[in-house]
Amino acid sequence: MKDVIHLFHERKNEVEIYFEHAKNAWFVDASLLFTDDIKTKQVVKLSVELKQILLANTFLLLYNLVESSISSAMEEIYKTIKNQKIPYNNVKSNIQEEIITHIRKNVAPNRFVQSINDIAIDILNHHPTSRDFFSGNIDREVIKDISRRYGFSTETQAMDTKNGEKLKAIKRNRNDLAHGFVSFKECGQERGILEMEEIKNESLLYIEQILNNIEQFLEDKKYLKS
Repeated sequence: MKDVIHLFHERKNEVEIYFEHAKNAWFVDASLLFTDDIKTKQVVKLSVELKQILLANTFLLLYNLVESSISSAMEEIYKTIKNQKIPYNNVKSNIQEEIITHIRKNVAPNRFVQSINDIAIDILNHHPTSRDFFSGNIDREVIKDISRRYGFSTETQAMDTKNGEKLKAIKRNRNDLAHGFVSFKECGQERGILEMEEIKNESLLYIEQILNNIEQFLEDKKYLKS
């Protein structure tokens, strides 16, 4: 899980670097808006459009970080169980059900049979991977649902994270941009830089604390039957 958290912080730093440049661009040349020079006014107009595009692109960066971080953390649960060679029967029933559901949907029967020597151990070789959990649909409600199914906590410092409520806006805007329902300019027109900074800060902190909760879940071995 340490690798997952380390990767999260690397990608978080990428978002922060990007957003700092977007923020600097947002406030640059503001005084030029009051000039009567025709050429300068044209430059300012283009600059405003670029600022909106930069702002909208923040949704893509944030969503990618959210999905990749939580997906990797979920895979880490299975890697931990597998690496410790914990028998299937010793794992909590809700996780057993997740494994069986994944196998039924994604593993051909002949491939499954050929890969099994000791079914109590080898069945865990067919666990979901990070690519299997989400596909453009992750938000706070999805994280809550998966936490109920696996058993880790979603409690965070609500004053600072707003319990991840901004993830819904991140998902919606990311999907609208990814599918071409809105242009980057249109998306960027809807929000100011300070509101976007709030969305960024709250969502990053929320995901960080969820990852810490999953790490605690693994350290306490709450994936085992009691």
